[in-house]
Amino acid sequence: LGAAQWRFSQSSRSDLWRTPGLFEGYGIRTRSRLETFGAAAFGQLDWAITEKLHVLPGIRYNYDRKKVDFDRQTYGGLQTEDPALLALKRAVYTDQAFSADVDESNISGQLTVSYKVRSDINAFATYSLSYKPVGINLGGLPTSNGEVMIELARIKPESVTHYEVGLKTSPARNFIFNIVAHQTDIKDYQTQVQTAEVGVNRGYLANAEKVRVWGIESDANYKLNDHLTIYANLAYTEGKYLSFTNAPVPLEETGASTSFKNVSDGDLPGISKWAGSIGGEIQSALKKAFNKEGRYFLAIDNYFRSGFSSSPSPSKYLNVPGYALWFQCLFACAWSVSGQYGQLLDMISFVVVGFYMLTIAGIFILRKKRPDHPRPYKAFGYPVLPILYIVMGLSFCVLLIFFKPNYTWPGLIITLLGIPIYYAIRKNDSGQTR
Repeated sequence: LGAAQWRFSQSSRSDLWRTPGLFEGYGIRTRSRLETFGAAAFGQLDWAITEKLHVLPGIRYNYDRKKVDFDRQTYGGLQTEDPALLALKRAVYTDQAFSADVDESNISGQLTVSYKVRSDINAFATYSLSYKPVGINLGGLPTSNGEVMIELARIKPESVTHYEVGLKTSPARNFIFNIVAHQTDIKDYQTQVQTAEVGVNRGYLANAEKVRVWGIESDANYKLNDHLTIYANLAYTEGKYLSFTNAPVPLEETGASTSFKNVSDGDLPGISKWAGSIGGEIQSALKKAFNKEGRYFLAIDNYFRSGFSSSPSPSKYLNVPGYALWFQCLFACAWSVSGQYGQLLDMISFVVVGFYMLTIAGIFILRKKRPDHPRPYKAFGYPVLPILYIVMGLSFCVLLIFFKPNYTWPGLIITLLGIPIYYAIRKNDSGQTR
């Protein structure tokens, strides 16, 4: 695992990485104990000022306490007192031990005002202040200059201020249409971030100083008759880190001199500017089945979003553009409904198996060029099974070329066209960097 991670985000060019046995059997043992306690008291009123005007205030008191004892010890690897070798081992895993005892109490609440404009139109506005409980990291902490960042053990509670105004309407019989505008400001936003350090299991929780999300959402539902209903919704959302000065670096910057970056004004992950769905439902009249009355249902739903990224720090490699998703969707749909899905499978199988063979061949190349490189995980049955796989894969591709050339050659040509496109993008990126 250590060697695999180092190849992913190299932080040193020292030849000492090739020291025999340096990472052989190197790992960690972790013991952690967590105690939590939470309590809340809350209440809400519905005050009907008039038949049309209602005011709904609510209040909540929260108390949370969390206590953790964390102890992680390294084991295995080359036993040495050489400071340079120890530094390389600690760059992969470090001993960590800390205790934390945190508690937090807060008062949250909301105020909603609703007004019935007409029998078919209801307007409302909501203001709320809420909190997300205090937290503690249990998966290890990142380091800075070789020191464990103990201050990241405690995750501050989120302070969430939310505003919302909207209309709920029924403009026609059996037709419902709703629209809402909203804005949410979050202080000390709790976000799951990833770090290049292997010693931080599945990333860790961190606080972004301030986040803002705003948008407009609408949904509609129309019941054509007793058997057919259609529905749709559409949302536009903007999410930004107003301030996040201590975020982990994106993928393309791992291995640099610093492990953190200011991503203020960057896009909030997991949010698409445009998202929506459309669908319908058909239900039968009452039928008898197994001596019981019931209905049969058939529903279809289609969902789309303009783009998506789960990377906490904006990355040019991990942000998937919406047009690429749409192109892939439309291309796959066209092939699927063309009645030629089998041909599509032949085309893709030829290319995929080819890449599998190249990957397996890479094992032999690395064994030849880097014989002393640490290998915590080794290919089972080497060299017989890898050679057997390559022979079988090659036979499969040759058979496809002879028996189904109309589909295998186009797949190969489309794949090879990616080579000049790749170098063109690389050249463009390097030109922009300069």
